[in-house]
Amino acid sequence: MYLYGKNALTELLKSQQNAILKKVYLSPSASLSEREESLLKGLNVSVTVMPLKTIEQLVGKGAAHQGVVLETKDFQYLEYEELLEQLEPAPVASLVFLDQVQDPHNLGAIIRTAYSAGVDGVVTCQDNSASVTPAVVKVSAGSAFLLPICIVNNLRRALERAKEKGFWIYGTEKDGHPYPLVAFPPKIGLVFGNESSGMRRLVKESCDETVSIPMANPFDSLNVSVSAGILCFEILRRRLFPETREPQVLKEGEP
Repeated sequence: MYLYGKNALTELLKSQQNAILKKVYLSPSASLSEREESLLKGLNVSVTVMPLKTIEQLVGKGAAHQGVVLETKDFQYLEYEELLEQLEPAPVASLVFLDQVQDPHNLGAIIRTAYSAGVDGVVTCQDNSASVTPAVVKVSAGSAFLLPICIVNNLRRALERAKEKGFWIYGTEKDGHPYPLVAFPPKIGLVFGNESSGMRRLVKESCDETVSIPMANPFDSLNVSVSAGILCFEILRRRLFPETREPQVLKEGEP
């Protein structure tokens, strides 16, 4: 697999997946930092400078490669049961479940948002779903290497297993309870459905509750990555600032 971009290299080098890196290719105008050169040397990864035309043949002429291409082994997903075992003793945890999200850009954006908001893992489906590709890594700004990502054959069963480990599962749909009125527990699973059809019926039935995002104007739905961003950061806000769940208006003259 060929990944590309400076962020992909930076994040892969500091992640636990750095062993998947095989070779690095640079265009004549690109360069590495001393630290990157040292880390690559420690991993015994060769660096080759090649013409820009050859770089583009590897990843496509339109790819935003910044003159940096990485040849890697296949992306390493984490086993779902292993993730649940890691999170079982944690008093607070959150997971994002994707029910057949198919757009690679949506997947990459959700991974980036989830990592930034402190989510503990992203779980997606084996079938009819986007997988981690070079485009997904690029959109995630390399955070795909920093966040546990799992693929499961049966999402409904995966939700049931999470509930057995103490997670309360929230499906997202327009007829759910408005999320500002929902008291989220310490262990949360958020389920986001397919871009056009939403959650499948059996997946929805496995949710403990459904939540919605209030909108000022009537509209069918938000982009799935936008919805994920709103809810993931709402959960983070409540954890970081539990005393400010209700908006507080500063009085005139206060900082």
